[in-house]
Parts: sequence; C-alpha cells; structure tokens
Amino acid sequence: MREYKFRGRRIDNGEWVHGYLIEDRYIVGPVVEWTEDYFNTEFWLKVDPETVGQYTGHKDRNGKEIYESDIVRGKHEEIGTIEYHHSWGAFYFKLHIGRNEYGELTKMIGSRPMYNDWNKLEVIGNIHEHPHLLKGEDDT
Repeated sequence: MREYKFRGRRIDNGEWVHGYLIEDRYIVGPVVEWTEDYFNTEFWLKVDPETVGQYTGHKDRNGKEIYESDIVRGKHEEIGTIEYHHSWGAFYFKLHIGRNEYGELTKMIGSRPMYNDWNKLEVIGNIHEHPHLLKGEDDT
C-alpha cells in the first residue's frame, strides 16, 4: 500500500516540511497522544497552499522521494515535472526539455503516465525553488 504524505513550504520561515495534509494549508506530524476527547500531533504548521505536493510513493534512482511538482531528469537527459492527472487518477511525467536528433537540448512539451520507470528518474529540484531548470539553465 502506498504511503500518503505531503510536503509544503512553511509560511513562517520558508523551510520545507513533510507530513499529513489538513485542509490545503496545514501539514501535521504523526499523532503522539490520543484520547477520547482530543489528539496531539508532533507538529502543526501552516504552509503555502501553492507549494503543497503529494508524495508519489516512489523514489528516484538515488533513493530520493519523488513529490508532485518535482523537476526530474530522465535516463535520456530529458527534463520535466511530476504532476497529477485527475482524469487518469495517476501521476505523470510532463516533458519540458528533451534532446533533438542532433543531441541538443530543445524545448519539448509532452506527457506520459509513469508505470515502472520511477527508478530511472533523478530529482533535480522543484518548480517552487528551481523554475529555471525547466528552461535548460544550470542550477548554479
């Protein structure tokens, strides 16, 4: 069974936090105390809803968790984002940059559902911190 968790960027300090999503703007940690009257979580943090992304349940070729809105590089140096397709009910790879017949990086838009290719991807950033990567620019 897939693990359901989310990440989002904290409003107070801009750091990333991982946990469970409440509404669309709070990420909470695991429950640490539970009674008939109340429950306590390890943390309860407000996040920017625009930065919230769901964990895909998969890791890249380096063992890093892959989240919605991650920018990834494929095995043929193509670069794209991980997005969720509501009609398909699945995550997919949205291609932004690929190689043309001469081996040059070029802007390409396309998409494909992900089946068993997750471990061939490499997370290189996310759209909130590294949007320039979708233009083929180095992250330096």
